[in-house]
Amino acid sequence: MIISLRTEDNQDRVTCEFNISDGRLLQAKHFSNSKPPKHFDYVIETIGDLTRMHARFGTLNWLKKDRVPVMINGVEIAPEMREPRRLIDILNLDDAEPLPF
Repeated sequence: MIISLRTEDNQDRVTCEFNISDGRLLQAKHFSNSKPPKHFDYVIETIGDLTRMHARFGTLNWLKKDRVPVMINGVEIAPEMREPRRLIDILNLDDAEPLPF
């Protein structure tokens, strides 16, 4: 679960990722993946306590899952469309004996 914490003036934010099964904090990142500033510590700790409590009671869950486009600076990044590769093609084992199974 990803939660974006923002200041009242929306000038500063920290993005937190929590494990949905047990509610524990996986990571909290500030601008350019840096460590969050001290003034976010209390809020991160409080949100962490709430997510762990809801996970313990089984009430931490999503209402729906959506696939959303990847955006960088407001520009949508199109997914690469390519054929899946086979391990045998990657290893270039054209002369190898076939596996017995």
